[in-house]
Amino acid sequence: MQRAAPVATLDWTHTKLHPKVATGYFELPDMEATLASYDAAPLMRLLFDPDLVRAVEKLVPGSEGIAIEVADIEALFLDSLSEPWPLALSPLELLDSVRTLSVSYRLPPAPAPGATVAPALLAERLGLQIVVDFATNEVASEVAVNLAKEWVASQGDNLPEDFDPAVPFAAPMPEGAQLLGLGAWMVVDGGRLAIGVGNADFGHALFAARAKSEGSSFAARAEVAAAAEVLGELEGETIYRGWQMGSAPQLLLDYAPLLVPLMDDSEPIRALLDKPQSWIRYVPGLLSPLLGPTGVGAFSTTLSSRGFTRVYALTPADAAPAWYGKGPIDRGVFAFVPEKVPALWTATIDGAAMGSALRTMLASLPADGSATLAALEQELAIDLGADLFGQLGPDMALFVAPLAGIAPPNLLLSVRVADEAMVADRLGRVLQALARAHPGSLTSTERPYRRMPYFELSVLDIEVGDDPVELFAAMGLVSGRLIVGLAVGQAGVAVKREMRRLVDRAEAATSGAPVEPAFDPASLRIGQLDSSVWMLDWPGVVDSLYGTLKALTGLAGGFVPEDLPIDLAALPEADLFVRHLVPTVVTTQRIGKFVRRHARTSFGPELPVVLSLAAAGVDRAMQTPAPVDSMEITGESSDTTGSDTTQRALLRVRTGINVWSAFHDGAHPATLTRLTEPSDILPTGVFNGEPLPTDGWGNALHYLRAEGSYSLWSAGPNGIDESGQGDDVRL
Repeated sequence: MQRAAPVATLDWTHTKLHPKVATGYFELPDMEATLASYDAAPLMRLLFDPDLVRAVEKLVPGSEGIAIEVADIEALFLDSLSEPWPLALSPLELLDSVRTLSVSYRLPPAPAPGATVAPALLAERLGLQIVVDFATNEVASEVAVNLAKEWVASQGDNLPEDFDPAVPFAAPMPEGAQLLGLGAWMVVDGGRLAIGVGNADFGHALFAARAKSEGSSFAARAEVAAAAEVLGELEGETIYRGWQMGSAPQLLLDYAPLLVPLMDDSEPIRALLDKPQSWIRYVPGLLSPLLGPTGVGAFSTTLSSRGFTRVYALTPADAAPAWYGKGPIDRGVFAFVPEKVPALWTATIDGAAMGSALRTMLASLPADGSATLAALEQELAIDLGADLFGQLGPDMALFVAPLAGIAPPNLLLSVRVADEAMVADRLGRVLQALARAHPGSLTSTERPYRRMPYFELSVLDIEVGDDPVELFAAMGLVSGRLIVGLAVGQAGVAVKREMRRLVDRAEAATSGAPVEPAFDPASLRIGQLDSSVWMLDWPGVVDSLYGTLKALTGLAGGFVPEDLPIDLAALPEADLFVRHLVPTVVTTQRIGKFVRRHARTSFGPELPVVLSLAAAGVDRAMQTPAPVDSMEITGESSDTTGSDTTQRALLRVRTGINVWSAFHDGAHPATLTRLTEPSDILPTGVFNGEPLPTDGWGNALHYLRAEGSYSLWSAGPNGIDESGQGDDVRL
């Protein structure tokens, strides 16, 4: 099996071409090897799978398969250009001539809280440099000449006829950039194209690329070198790697107060950002379990037959909460997770630290939330830190319940509790107090479920876009664990199901009865020191959603536009799409002062290109489709537009009836209005909150239910119901 050398021992030659003052660096070390390795990329294997070609031949009658060609990359790119391609080389030839690409950037240090930073000073601390090594100096020069020509033209000028890309070129800058002291530079030397943007000090550093007089910007960073050692040995071909000396998300938050005056209606934003310890500063840390840590360190991505591997080793420089990742994962937590969950995050947690972090965040709100919390504790005579949060942990699992048809997903949390009775008592008191404080918008109920503590909470009229929704939460305690469910719909169903599952497992353990399988963590390949892991089961998700799509397609029956050039009955099995995919698995562990984050996934930077290629291939396959049978329309109407609209309405309602029946044991609705009524499975009705479709003349459709069947028709152009006869329109 091919393995890359440890990152710390790799030759970071190109860092010598970048300023020592850079705060971040990124490189593609070997473009030729990278392109060759993409034959092993999961999506590329899927795209050129012979079974996929044969499936498209069946799906699109009269086609010759998906017909994907590498030249489609060029066609897609060239079609997106507003101006003709300026180079003699084609896009693919240009890509093939690139040997390495490296980018460095400089970010300004964070301002002191409350400090005022002049825009010019901010600009002086910004910089960007790009260095591209081409196969020949001729290619580099041609690219440079065209870049210079386009840039100069954008400033209303022409490039001098004696322009020489080997001579450092200072590009003209817009007036605003000049006032800030920003400049742009470019030079070509020995097949290398270097471009710099920034203040004079940063821009001039690119000229050192010619003499290579600067020492390695990598070697100049002791923290980064140490982080690179932590990355370890990585499997596959190195696609890209780099390092960073700061946190871009945190920096954005640091500078946000300076940008607030430039925004319209900025007072609400100012209220959030003006305090030095505003709660919003915790956002990067709160998201880091999913997005990864931010801070100082190194990263690398490789590609092998198993897919992509991304590894980060960073010293957290953000406000990461201290309540998770406190030790190795307890493997026993997976016994409390259902077998086929599509997404999962589990970690070791410190409940007391969680409560303390929450109190600190509340104190940073514009209206001091910690005072409100203290008042609540005094009213209820409890200490939330010790009595509730302090009882949580050390293991927790957050997961999406197994998918079921088109029902909305349920998010569930399972966390160990030290004192189940105390948590039940304190939780009940808090929820009732919150409901009393917010009458009309929040309701709370407490009722035992099979003698186990169980609570339900609903939050009314949460604005999502223009439509208010009702958010439901449910909580139950069983087997020393707190189960919390959250959903736009009745979350209690999922929580009760999970409580029953845990009770059945406990009873089966003593009686010897068969046990429902729990989640198997073997596929996650968890290390002994890993303190958190999250997983997204792409094969399972695609299989479930695709299976639902096929089922709905079958229910739709004639709900197919006449000009649809595919045979929906020939949809292939889901295995065709998932056989090359692997679940995305991300593990995290602490090594010294570093957080090492290791991710395995099927998707890399090629995803947009592959999706575009697939679309282009399918489009080509559909260019000469075989004709499909049109639907017979009874009734003789000269109003073609009205009849077409009516047919679409009839088809849509028929599909709605079939979907409704699928969730009601095959029964048909008594009236069509039942299709718009909300239910546990369809919270916004079959038509997602929209009214019933009308016919092409604005009249309601007619529906008659019979034993085991139904009739559906329109009264036609004259608007007179003739029970499906005369000029009435039916499918």
